[in-house]
Amino acid sequence: MRLCKWSITDESAVGKVAECETRPHFSKQPEEAILLQMGSNILHTPTVVPSEMLAEYRTHCVWNLQWQNIALRLHKSLAQKQGTVFNISEVSSPASPGSPRTSDESRTLSPEVVAIAVLRMQVKSSTVCLAGAFSPLESIYDAFNPVFDDIVSLAEEIHSSYAGGYHFDFGIIPPLHITAMKCRHRTIRRRAISLLATTPFKEGVFDSTCCYQIATWFMGVEEDGVETEVIPEHRRLSTKESSLDMPRRRVHLQATNRKNAEDTELQWHETTIQW
Repeated sequence: MRLCKWSITDESAVGKVAECETRPHFSKQPEEAILLQMGSNILHTPTVVPSEMLAEYRTHCVWNLQWQNIALRLHKSLAQKQGTVFNISEVSSPASPGSPRTSDESRTLSPEVVAIAVLRMQVKSSTVCLAGAFSPLESIYDAFNPVFDDIVSLAEEIHSSYAGGYHFDFGIIPPLHITAMKCRHRTIRRRAISLLATTPFKEGVFDSTCCYQIATWFMGVEEDGVETEVIPEHRRLSTKESSLDMPRRRVHLQATNRKNAEDTELQWHETTIQW
């Protein structure tokens, strides 16, 4: 089985879906139904994905690639017009992978620059969500650590010019929340969680404090007793239920993982978060 691949780091290669690469989750032909190979993970019942859903999925992949290209071109064009170089991931990299990029918090960014950075964050997080749409494995997200790093770096650049108060539209909270939940690179994950905690603000139904506490709980459960740098697949949580009570500012979470790689029995975790 094969999965159509797009570049996750080179946004200039947008507009073309590259040749298929061997991956264990998808069939090559769009007209074929997909049998998800669950293997030894916590999901045991094979699931057939209809061919119509697969075709729609690949359409979204192409659209997302086009938006990546548009957002990057807008970003570079605006920087050229303003006569500045906006220090985002394609311009420079941090001294070490996962480390925060230094930004001048006294610098006031124009609304246009902030808006384009938000757009790029959202497109990048959509790429991650699309990649994991049909995968039963949480470890599939490990390949996207460079994308998670870009998302957090973009947020660090604009945070002081953006965060705070209430925003009607979705902005940086959903991409940061996805990063905090799905990125298991310890440094990048903590950078995302830190940004959610720094300045309380809301975007639509998304509350930064709520997302911060949810991600912190997930991270604590997954890393509990894990001494290795990489969190094993069996320790990673899979959300089973999330019940949000917004008027009472409360959410009840249920998630599962396994005690060890050989164990087929699910281990349940639940908590109620109040913020």
